[in-house]
Amino acid sequence: MDMNVDLTELIEEDDSYYDETLGDEEEYSNTINPNNGLVFSDKLTRKQDAEIKSAKHYTRIGSSTYGFVDDVVDEIPSSFYRPCWDSYNNKAYLEKLEIIQPKLYHLPDKVFETVMNDIQHFWESEEKYKAFGNVYKRNILLYSVPGNGKTSIINLLAKELIEKYNGIILVINSFAELFAYSKNIERLRQIEPNRKIITIVEDFDGIVNQNKDAETFLLQILDGNNQYSNVVTIATTNYVEQLKPSFTDRPSRFNTIIEYKKPNAEVRRYYFENKLKDSGIDITTDEMKAQIDRLVKCSEGFTFDYCKELLELIFVMEYREEEAIERLVKAKEKRGKYTVTENKDKTVGFN
Repeated sequence: MDMNVDLTELIEEDDSYYDETLGDEEEYSNTINPNNGLVFSDKLTRKQDAEIKSAKHYTRIGSSTYGFVDDVVDEIPSSFYRPCWDSYNNKAYLEKLEIIQPKLYHLPDKVFETVMNDIQHFWESEEKYKAFGNVYKRNILLYSVPGNGKTSIINLLAKELIEKYNGIILVINSFAELFAYSKNIERLRQIEPNRKIITIVEDFDGIVNQNKDAETFLLQILDGNNQYSNVVTIATTNYVEQLKPSFTDRPSRFNTIIEYKKPNAEVRRYYFENKLKDSGIDITTDEMKAQIDRLVKCSEGFTFDYCKELLELIFVMEYREEEAIERLVKAKEKRGKYTVTENKDKTVGFN
């Protein structure tokens, strides 16, 4: 066989290469001579077939092995990514996440403003960090009760990073992603050494407990050999008391540790008014003003998750106001603890 034959031509000449009835993701046997060195697997999908046909670049797989890629880029799009690791092929890669975000609000909240201003000041202080000889990085730990809006703060920071700085966000939700992170950011920094990055580690305490090596990996990211410049790491937890002092007793590991408390009356009012206004409801009428006053009063002690549900019950699901409030107050009193009560005292079994 002529080894100079173009791969595309070779595929097109082989009528038995694929079955037209197969879908994009279905596998079919490779009928190209496996000794020609051009195809790496015995089975391909139609999608992979198309990728091979459109290949325009070589990619190095090993010291003397090369594959084919359709395109190469010098910069990945500004967005959210999940770090991944292909252990079989020993490859790191980033998977773009399609995240649907609700409308985000800059709330009149002291903690909210503190975090936003802290990060804003950090992005503008690169030269000062370098002058002190420090790694240009910032680590923040946010803790609160569940459902209180920590993710909303992070999403606003991410939105600003994308729109203002063309940065990227790396999301870590498991130990597997934590492991892959170190592999990915090393390669990312080789290609884009100055790209601004936010690393999000949600449910920090949960990841620590997933694997015995998680603590070591996290400490390396925060204050160890795996530190990289131009990175803000934001970790969140609902159970800060479960974290070891090794994470919280050194400022170099978490520069800022902040509790995000439940919204006060001013913040709840701001949230209710803006949420209703954005939904097309006229909040300037006397009737609506009076209703908002009642909602602010009855939602004392509610997290943002409960405030959101309160509006949905009344204005979307069309519950009566009193019924919606009673429903949520009872749910709040249960604190997530539900038990089966039906047939509780009856024996279950067969005679």
